[in-house]
Parts: sequence; C-alpha cells; structure tokens
Amino acid sequence: MKRLREMLLLLVALAAGAGVAVGVWRWRAVARPPAAAPPETKREQAKAPLVASAVPSAGEVGRVAFTLYFPSREYVETGNDSVDRLVAESIMLEPALAAAGNDRLAAVLLRALGRGPTSAAAVSAIPPRIQIRGVQVREGIAELDLVRAGLSGSSLEEQLFVRSTVQTLTRLPGLHAVRFLVEGRKTDTLMGHVSTAQPITASDW
Repeated sequence: MKRLREMLLLLVALAAGAGVAVGVWRWRAVARPPAAAPPETKREQAKAPLVASAVPSAGEVGRVAFTLYFPSREYVETGNDSVDRLVAESIMLEPALAAAGNDRLAAVLLRALGRGPTSAAAVSAIPPRIQIRGVQVREGIAELDLVRAGLSGSSLEEQLFVRSTVQTLTRLPGLHAVRFLVEGRKTDTLMGHVSTAQPITASDW
C-alpha cells in the first residue's frame, strides 16, 4: 500500500513538471521575434523607387530663344520720334538649329523677318519686292546679298529695313556688323537714302 502511494506521488510530480515545460515552450514561442526576410526579398524592396520619375513634356525641352526686330507700327503711322522705332519679338529654335552656326542662323532669322511679325504693334521689316540672294558670315560680319530688282522705296522704308536687319543679325554671338551687297557687289546705297558703303553696326542706329 505504501509502495502504491509512492508511485502515485511520483506520477503526479512528473505530470506537473511536464505542464510547466509546455508552458515555458509556449511563452518562448510567443516572445520570439519574427524571422528576418530572406536576402532575395530585401533586394527586391531596395529596387522599388521611392518617387516616380517625371518625364519632361515636349514643351519643356530646351529650345533656344532669338530676337527679331520689326518696325513699330506706331512709329510708321505717326512718325513720332518719341516712340521706339523697332519692336522686339522672340522666336524659339530647336537646339540643333541654334547650334548650326551663324550662316544658317542668319538665313533663318532673315526668313522669319520676311514672314512678318505676330504682334499687331509691329509691321513687316522686309517688303515682299526685296529678294535676298543669300547671307554669309565672314569674320564677324554678315554679308547680305540682295537682288537689284525691287530695291526702291522711301527714305523711311529703307531706314527701317536696314535698321531691322542689322539689329536682328548683330544679336547673334560673335556677329557685330552687316555688309549690304547687291548682286554680289558692294554698294553705296540700297534705295538712295542710306549709306551702305561700309558695314553697319547696331551702334550706328
């Protein structure tokens, strides 16, 4: 009988010990921090961009501004010397064209002058009857060659044509004067009113 009681006490003690062990294992399992992410997962997270990249629109791509000078409508209509004789307008050119050199740039700007202004405050700088044979830049001087036919007009018309052309072309880098030629030759005047025997600079006007 005594031996039976000892065996029962031993079984109770073993059961109690097992319960404590199970409780300790469960506590450790709850308290254990989550396993670190596998290296592959970390690399994938690092590749994800923080901010979406912005793609510039076509209008934001760097075009280059140049200035055209047209005769002022108010000055032409009133002759008022207190107003500016020229009106400035901007023209935007593609970067490749802007870097093409002064020969090509001068031709492009002259064509733009021939098309006329976009503003109602200005009038055309080059009368339709005036034809340009070509333009070439030599040592900082633009040689503008004109067709003889059509070179006639008033003093005001000649002055504004010369002034608009010179002010526009001498804004190009490294170009400081314009020499006017007729049929490839130097000329003392275009329409009989303005001396063109020497290259004309912007400061001459």
